[in-house]
Parts: sequence; structure tokens; C-alpha cells
Amino acid sequence: MTPLVPAATDPNVAIGRGYVVSEVIGVKPTPPYGVETQLEFIADDVVYEPMWATRDVATAFGITLVEKGQAVPLSSPVTELSQIEYEYGVFAGHWSPYQGTGNKLLTVVCTDLEHHDFPHIFASIDPQQPLVISVGRYWPRLSKIRLADLWVPRGSALYIPPKPKLLDQECIDLHNNRNSARACWGSLEQNSVATKTLL
Repeated sequence: MTPLVPAATDPNVAIGRGYVVSEVIGVKPTPPYGVETQLEFIADDVVYEPMWATRDVATAFGITLVEKGQAVPLSSPVTELSQIEYEYGVFAGHWSPYQGTGNKLLTVVCTDLEHHDFPHIFASIDPQQPLVISVGRYWPRLSKIRLADLWVPRGSALYIPPKPKLLDQECIDLHNNRNSARACWGSLEQNSVATKTLL
């Protein structure tokens, strides 16, 4: 196994689709999950720029790409982690927990992003499809954010180290897997994607 050095966060690196954050609409505690922050963008449509999860692209969001035959040291202040296998259906991202629409499927994808004080590993294990992980980098003082959908090749994984909230941090790296099944769109043979996640 080839050991990897986990990617560091470099605030000067900016890739992905960029937006101006015009307003922080609300910050509210949502126990036990933490604090929910809603951002308003200056945009008619918000697009997560699609790109393959290469080493450099992943590093630009503070993430380490782990490929076959490689290992990454895992650290976590949280001692109880779970390894879970998920299967995301093709419509997994078309349901919103925020808009009061119940279980209604929407015509647009609603994606929330998160960061937390424990690690994630998103493993692309589906035999046919890559995995899609949504990421963002937010600069609060500059009121700017960049967004992307990272397409993780089959057999690879993304390691996201613990990212606790720090006072006056220059940028915040964000992630989520709500867009995981995007790889199934347009496929007549497969309408779901399998993944394994450590969290």
C-alpha cells in the first residue's frame, strides 16, 4: 500500500462554478446536527460544475483522492464512526427537506452542503457507474463560493478529514452526497448507484 498525505486546505485555490453570496439569510441551531446556515446567491440557476475527481481537483476542495493500492491515515476526534452501504435511486436528489414539499419529487435538484468534526470516506463501489459527490469552497469574508460535482471513478474513494468550525477561518470546505445518483441519469440499464460511506 502506498501511504498518502491528506490534502490540506489552501484558501488561494479556487476551481468550480463561482457565485457571489449576497446574503446570509439565517443561522439556526438544529440539534443534534449542528447549525444550519442558509446562503442567498446572485444567480437565476445554481450549477455544480461537473469534473472528474483527479488528485488536483479533489485537493482544491481539501479532499484526498484514494485510488487502488493506496492508503490514507485516518484521524478523528469522534471515536464512534459508522461504515454504511447506500444505494441511491436516480431521483434521490429530487426531494427537498427545506421547502415544505413533503415527499413530492421536484424538477430541480436541491443540494445542501455540510462540514463537521468527523471524517468521511465516500467509496465508489458500484460495478458499472462512478459516484458523484457535491463539493463547495466558501469564503465568508469575500462573500464568494465555488461549487462542483466530483465524479469519482469506480474503485476510488474520497477522504474528507474532520473539518470543525473555526473562528475567523478564511475558507470553509463543504461536501454532500445528495447528487450521488446523478451518474444514473440518461442510463437505460441502471437507475441506481451503490456506494459505501464511512462517517
